[in-house]
Amino acid sequence: MLELLKVLIETVTKALPAAGSAARQRRLNEMGAELFMLYAQLNEAMLCAEDIVQNLRAYVSRMTQHLEHGNDPYALTAGTWIRDVVQQQRFTLGRIGSTMNRLSTQLNILAPGSIARLAPLLRGKANALDSLLTVMSRGGFPMTEPSAEQLARLQELGHDDAAFDELDAVRSVLERGAVSTLQRWDEPVYREVVRYLAHERPEERVREIRALLEEIRQVLDSTFSLQDVLLKVGDRRFRTDYDGDHFSG
Repeated sequence: MLELLKVLIETVTKALPAAGSAARQRRLNEMGAELFMLYAQLNEAMLCAEDIVQNLRAYVSRMTQHLEHGNDPYALTAGTWIRDVVQQQRFTLGRIGSTMNRLSTQLNILAPGSIARLAPLLRGKANALDSLLTVMSRGGFPMTEPSAEQLARLQELGHDDAAFDELDAVRSVLERGAVSTLQRWDEPVYREVVRYLAHERPEERVREIRALLEEIRQVLDSTFSLQDVLLKVGDRRFRTDYDGDHFSG
């Protein structure tokens, strides 16, 4: 989840700085509110990720004590603590996907070609984001992340036939490494969560995402005026819908 979110934000970050010299052009000014909306959604996803990691840390602390002393059976219900925030993140990521797809043409104006790299992550009937959201819709939380190298290969392949094999590999990683939030989190789950926190380093990923979002915030602040980013009353472009089941571009 975090690695895919980071790649999405990195792609947007690379596109934005090119807007500086043309900020007053009418077309770019009209994008101000939409880019601000995207930034707000990405920020929400980062905060949600922080909440998930904090919940996982709390579970490990309580479950460690329970395994040692047997005095905290509530720790076994941790899946229910985390389920709500995982589902909240699922809806947030779905809205981000919808917004990015809607903005892809305009974003390509800022950095021609860079947004095309989002295609295998967001577009078509099969894409990386849809694979992640499908796992989450079933109550799963992926404890194994696709690597940055896997996602980079997927982006390089684009719509090439070989991309389907790479996408299958990403999907397999997400599905195999998912822990169900619909069942008791007993000792085997505890060991998997401990491994995830130690080896996937989610706090480090969140810090990297926070730094990228700060770059986006600074660019928006220096590029657009308040008038550019204020939403127009009744503007229907900002009703970014996600059906809660599958995402498609």
